Amino acid sequence: MNVWESFDSPTDTLLPNQPMTRNSRLVSSRSHNNFSSGFYSLFFDDDNLLRLAFDDPEISSVYWPDPDWDNGRSSYDSSRIAALNSSGYFRPSDGFEFQALDYGTGAWRRLKMGVDGNVRLYSLNEEKRIWSVSWQAMSEPCKIHGVCGPNAMCNYDFSGENAGRRCSCLPGYKAKNLTDWSLGCEPEFNLSCNATEFGCIKLPNVEFYGYDIKFYENYTYERVAAIKRLNETNHGEAEFLAEVSTIRRVNHMNLIELWGYCLEGNHRLLVYKYMAHGSLAENLISGTLNWEKSYGVVVMEMVTGKSPMTMGGQGSGNTWEMEQGRLVKWVREKKNGTRENELWLEEIIDPVMKGKCDLRKMEILVQVALECLEEDKDARPTMKQVIERLLPH
Repeated sequence: MNVWESFDSPTDTLLPNQPMTRNSRLVSSRSHNNFSSGFYSLFFDDDNLLRLAFDDPEISSVYWPDPDWDNGRSSYDSSRIAALNSSGYFRPSDGFEFQALDYGTGAWRRLKMGVDGNVRLYSLNEEKRIWSVSWQAMSEPCKIHGVCGPNAMCNYDFSGENAGRRCSCLPGYKAKNLTDWSLGCEPEFNLSCNATEFGCIKLPNVEFYGYDIKFYENYTYERVAAIKRLNETNHGEAEFLAEVSTIRRVNHMNLIELWGYCLEGNHRLLVYKYMAHGSLAENLISGTLNWEKSYGVVVMEMVTGKSPMTMGGQGSGNTWEMEQGRLVKWVREKKNGTRENELWLEEIIDPVMKGKCDLRKMEILVQVALECLEEDKDARPTMKQVIERLLPH
């Protein structure tokens, strides 16, 4: 009877004909000189798919495979087993397959979970007595999560097949340890602000990934991002995550998409597309914008999940205003047709938001939007008045 076999505990390396199962995973070393368990692993997830994940004491996120790329993978086979054969062919139960560049019998090979978060297949060149990479999971190393640590950015030194990467700190930060970038960067300044202050940092060509791997994939944009810092918030973690979930579900062409978020202790960060002309609040208060009715329509669409063109019309041009009128009329009829506030609100609210929003606050928002949609322009509140009414809630 076998009490223990090394093949059942592959650590960071899988050898030919050594099975990888639901009960085993490849785990990287902490560094090239520290062979304790590191932060990267290759494993079968609960959905039966083979994945790469970064997992340190503060952040956990899956970064491979890309959410938009399945390469024929399937989650139907629950056996969760994979193996590399002696010819350099790797086949897991989820359907993902690859083979060594020097595919064939005769070469010594090993599949290794690297300290840098990349999985590589090595083949031994017996003449030169060196191990050469014959396959790797990640061709763009900056897409590996955690490579540069907190408050740092990853950049490419050069492009091409042998692309390298370089870590650097955000403005105002310095590296904690230049020999271990996974520790990230620490501030060179003392942060002192009150509860009403927040700031945006312009970061071109950046990549963000969130703390919650069930909700945020790996977003890569060759655009400028705006990071909104919420200071001294009274929201608990569960409440903050619930609100982020609601924001993520709201999809409208006139609303800025939330790209990601970070949550650590009392710190809250929201990542949006950078808008060069300032925030909506700044423009509304300054009086440079004057479109109360348009604001009301956007709120109606956001709350109901309905576009004016889904209310029965199919034309264009002047017909658009008629369809806006249909949407507003529908909401007014629902509001005036029942004495119970919660009942009419539940009838108009987009189903994806039901049970996930404060109906009292929603009633105030809808009421203000309806006032913005009054036919008489003089009866509409100014955008400054709108903000003053909504901010306390």
